[in-house]
Amino acid sequence: MINNIFYAGRNKIGYFQGLKDNTNFQLTSVHDNYFTADQSPIATIKEIHGQYTCHDVDDVLLLQSELAGISGSDKIIIQSPFQDDPLFMHPASGDFTLTAGSPMIDKGIHIPGFYDFKGAAPDLGAKESTYVSSYHPAQDNTNIHIYPNPTSGEVNVLFEEKVAYVHLTIHNTVGQMVSSSSYSDTDQLQFFIAGSPGTYFVTVDDSGKERYVFKIAKW
Repeated sequence: MINNIFYAGRNKIGYFQGLKDNTNFQLTSVHDNYFTADQSPIATIKEIHGQYTCHDVDDVLLLQSELAGISGSDKIIIQSPFQDDPLFMHPASGDFTLTAGSPMIDKGIHIPGFYDFKGAAPDLGAKESTYVSSYHPAQDNTNIHIYPNPTSGEVNVLFEEKVAYVHLTIHNTVGQMVSSSSYSDTDQLQFFIAGSPGTYFVTVDDSGKERYVFKIAKW
């Protein structure tokens, strides 16, 4: 699963039964959003079917460790999850269109072969919004300079002015996050792409105000 929105108006999103020592259990979720409108737990994990030992998971960042700890499975990957209100148009009537200002707009990561999206990146969820966020593709950028490109691995980022906080993430072409790092009070930074030669997407998030996505080639 990738670039999805899991939403529940009432009650939890997921209910996992019989996971105790189930080492064959598998789950892969990449860049997905989990949200319960009534603040119910994201999921409930029941150890043994028919018994009452259950575990509620309120924070999506803990879901992978809870599932893995109970099942003993090493086949569970929940990567770069979100837990934000998607701001649907009218979910009660089945209208899951994203409204203007939804944090799901341009929140997705690029999937090779899919280019039918608006804005800097795909939206999360089933419906691509007609709106775009304040995120910008590299070609529209005048505030951030990134070089060299192509690179052997080392990359420099230069800002037009000092930023209080910046978050940088690197994804490969199959959506896997290669690295994530944060910097404070700087107008330049340097990072290294440690993966094998190929294409990478570098996302630079400037204090949550602007977000730029750069396509970097490593040789």
